[in-house]
Amino acid sequence: MNSPIFQYMVIISVSGVLSVLLTIYAFVKKELMSSRKTFIIMSVLSAIYIFGHALELSSSTIKQISFWIKFQYCGLPFIAPTCLVLVLQYVGLDKFLTRGRIISLFIIPLITFLLSWTNDIHHWMYRSLYLRPDVTSPVVDMITGPWYVVHGSFTFGSLLLGTCILLWYWQRTKATYWKQIVTLIASLVIPMVASFLYLIGLSPYGMDPVPMVMCFTNALYFWGIFSSKLFVLAPIAL
Repeated sequence: MNSPIFQYMVIISVSGVLSVLLTIYAFVKKELMSSRKTFIIMSVLSAIYIFGHALELSSSTIKQISFWIKFQYCGLPFIAPTCLVLVLQYVGLDKFLTRGRIISLFIIPLITFLLSWTNDIHHWMYRSLYLRPDVTSPVVDMITGPWYVVHGSFTFGSLLLGTCILLWYWQRTKATYWKQIVTLIASLVIPMVASFLYLIGLSPYGMDPVPMVMCFTNALYFWGIFSSKLFVLAPIAL
């Protein structure tokens, strides 16, 4: 395995461990606000995606890589809408989270999950997967299908809407909770930017940088939790 890919895998693994630690912390801390369960779900989904990507990179055959890509979609499609739910709970807009709206919010992610696991039949997610010929370690490249565009657009839309809501809330509350709000905004914007760079072909070695930058966003969560009591008490309650 060449050095850049190995270093990339190490960072991804650290990111996954941080997601697990965040899950444990949120589970143990009973005094967290009402969005505690949502945060736990988001951290578990992130860990599934991150570790799945690490196992993809450690695989040696296209069959193994294909399986771990499918495994990632047990978590990946659901992260963005879960983040949006978390934001709505944080700013006190729980009234919009009716059962019907929550179900509607997760319809596209559920379809993405199902299509990813049945892709060999219809190729709506990926038209083809192939090993990159110019590297010493197995790295997969892919030709995306039509539903991949739907999945990507929905993910960007969910994260962008969450960012806009937080910016609106920041303006409304002035600078009172700026550390908490900046932490949440960064946790949405950084993966968006990384994913965009990957889609336009500007990511290092042409690899998906999102699992790697999630190491930074997870560290930001820890910083927010211990420096500004993020999620200990919702600003709307204060």
